[in-house]
Amino acid sequence: MKFGIVSDIYKDPGFAILNKTADLLKSMQQEVVFPDTRDKHRDHKQANVTGTWEGVDLAISIGGDGTFLYTCHEIYGKGIPLIGVNLGMMGFMTEIESEDLESSLRRLAKGDFTLCKRMMLEVWVLNREGQLLLHAFALNDVVLYRGNISRIIPCTFTLNGNKIETILSDGLIVAGPTGSTGYALACGGPIIHPQLELILFTPISPHSLHNRSYIIEPASVIEIGIEEDYPFRPSLSVDGRSSVNVGPEDRVVIKRAERPMMLASLESYEFFRRLPDKINARGKAR
Repeated sequence: MKFGIVSDIYKDPGFAILNKTADLLKSMQQEVVFPDTRDKHRDHKQANVTGTWEGVDLAISIGGDGTFLYTCHEIYGKGIPLIGVNLGMMGFMTEIESEDLESSLRRLAKGDFTLCKRMMLEVWVLNREGQLLLHAFALNDVVLYRGNISRIIPCTFTLNGNKIETILSDGLIVAGPTGSTGYALACGGPIIHPQLELILFTPISPHSLHNRSYIIEPASVIEIGIEEDYPFRPSLSVDGRSSVNVGPEDRVVIKRAERPMMLASLESYEFFRRLPDKINARGKAR
């Protein structure tokens, strides 16, 4: 098999785990490439062994959920499954713990893993003239937020062409199932099994006596925006990566992407059994 490895220089100082992973896979007669295009992540002892994602059979991310999302966006649409080695605090998306690295790599090299699908979101940002300002995909979430604006945002929520409500809040989160344990969870949203297919809509700190999320059928089309008289341009981010400022004249359209993201798994996925350990790890040093 051909493996593509991406590591986080901040969580993997000196790329110790990256180099250990590469050495172990090579000892198993596996091919290894390092397709990470970020310059600051190329300074490791095997920097002469670079490459692209072409022909890669399995991608491995080493770090936390941020590294996992970066790698996901690098390979989405290429038909390459992804698995993560957790060096972060929680690692909701990463499956392999560093102490299980060698045994896990042996199973991966033998093809002893299963594939599972994760629903992706597709997002378009359009101005009043219909000009495309942003087109992106999200595994986790799309977030409209105040940024450095101090005033509350009058956010509009439209579902399948029908305006549902205007929500005075610090912003809105539209998440896929995988994203339910991210920002949406911190804002009081429900925990959703990541292999379900649905869309989660959660306000951020709404100025209201009720604060409830919407759980939406996956074929729906969601549109979020800002009331016409709002004088500022809040920020919109997609998986914490792509970002654009939006104003009352802009439309943000979100729907389920046609193609899911493929993840590799080494175990029967007992999501809710593992969940308490992941949440209890929040804020603890590893």
